[in-house]
Amino acid sequence: MNGIRMGALLLLVAGALGAGGSGRAQEGAALQEIILIRTPGLGVGPQDRLVLRADGTALYSGGRNVPRMGEHRGRLPQGEFERLAGVLWEARFFSMEPEFRMFITGRVPVRDAASVMVTVTRGTERKSVAEYGQAAPPEFRKVVGELQAAADRVRWGEEEPPPAQAPQARQSGIRGVARLGPLQAVQRPGEENSRPYPDAVLSIRRARGGKEVKRARADAEGRFTVALPAGTYRVVPVLRVQHPFPRAEAQRVTVRPHRLTEIVVRYDTGIR
Repeated sequence: MNGIRMGALLLLVAGALGAGGSGRAQEGAALQEIILIRTPGLGVGPQDRLVLRADGTALYSGGRNVPRMGEHRGRLPQGEFERLAGVLWEARFFSMEPEFRMFITGRVPVRDAASVMVTVTRGTERKSVAEYGQAAPPEFRKVVGELQAAADRVRWGEEEPPPAQAPQARQSGIRGVARLGPLQAVQRPGEENSRPYPDAVLSIRRARGGKEVKRARADAEGRFTVALPAGTYRVVPVLRVQHPFPRAEAQRVTVRPHRLTEIVVRYDTGIR
């Protein structure tokens, strides 16, 4: 009975989140996952990643300037994910702008500020909202605060191992990760000077002729996978025309039968 009530609540909350076009298309779909990523920019802020899922599982990766370092797994208290879904609904998360950025003199964006990104998966829809500097409205800041508080309520170390999955047929294609860097003009010894680049868009084109065959969008960890038949392709980053940075070079990639070719797409921030 509790499981039925939980499912009904998730459907109700997800149906009410946002009133935009994509929200209407996903109306009635349950929330599946909430991700919070924080990066310090050039400052000394926190660098970590929190993943909360509808089944109650939680994942945490602490990079630096955080009390909980390393990789952790745990479980949310009963009803906590549904409570967070209500917070997202009240904030109208799915109707928010995708990016809030500080500007210098009103036109030049600040590129080295600390950032916070929240990504929510609902049905087949994934929505990300990012803040660079203290630029987001109070509703977004409340969502971030509630997620940080939820991390403190997770029972870390209590997650049961997931059930074994049946092996999948080997596919061919490209699997990669988009990374953004440098984050600092001077790299300190032992510190990572790049980070995953969520929502990076990549055009997959035939090596001969240049015709686009598919597009890929990186997830919240900067990862992407594109199923393709064997052959040679060009992976071309789709850049934002209005800004010279970040930018990345196209790559020529050969895909072999029944294999995923691994690549890294490195985006240059322009920080020197």
